Amino acid sequence: MLGSLYGLQSTTCVPLTTEEHVANRAIILDRKRIPSRKQQRATVQFAMESRRMDDQFATTDSEQTDRWRRTALEYLREQLREDAPAALGAMTLFKRSPLEGEGQTVVFEFTAARGGPDVSRYAVVVGDTEPNYYPAEDLTAEELFELHLGTRFMLVLGVSMVPHAEIQADDQYDMHRDARQIVARVAPDAVLSDLEPAATFRVGDELHAVLRCRLNGRPVYVMGRDAPLGFSTRTHLHPHVAYRLHLGHVLRREMNSDSSR
Repeated sequence: MLGSLYGLQSTTCVPLTTEEHVANRAIILDRKRIPSRKQQRATVQFAMESRRMDDQFATTDSEQTDRWRRTALEYLREQLREDAPAALGAMTLFKRSPLEGEGQTVVFEFTAARGGPDVSRYAVVVGDTEPNYYPAEDLTAEELFELHLGTRFMLVLGVSMVPHAEIQADDQYDMHRDARQIVARVAPDAVLSDLEPAATFRVGDELHAVLRCRLNGRPVYVMGRDAPLGFSTRTHLHPHVAYRLHLGHVLRREMNSDSSR
């Protein structure tokens, strides 16, 4: 009900004003940090649904595809050893990356049984990027690409998780006030309950908070404090996974906004 009423998709972030886009474009291209909540407009309107990016499902020649597939399998053999798959499944190519120095990125899906008999779904990401693999959960190929972008962003910038004890001792941040203000901007009549900190990340001199709560009884993550404002309904994911997915969504959305001008 909440998703259909308030437009909360799996990852929802805030569109920026023209002036903020100009300022944030320089920040994104310089790769020092992502647009923070401080740079976003006071009154927000949330996107009603995720847009399909026009750079997805690009075509490529079979020779290049085979090279990417071999690279992915070799990487997985190094990482997973005896649990590595013998073959890969569906492939999705993304022609562009918002990260400096990275380009065409390929997502391959595969299944594997790691440390037991249960077979799970995974994805491996290769191409003009540092390879990595991820539990695929229920994520789409686009979301797996965004998860990879968020992961790369955190690794390059050295984003770290703040210990819970440090957050509890911080009397400068009122998470209840922050969450109420965020929710009031998009859903002023929604009932906010069961609010608690899920995770906090240090990004340079900023602190990005992931808050867990219920809106009208539905579990939701709220991205608050200095983070790019947004929500995630993927509360079955660990907070750090939801946060990386949100970062990647913001980065990709900004790249798409720039290219549309």
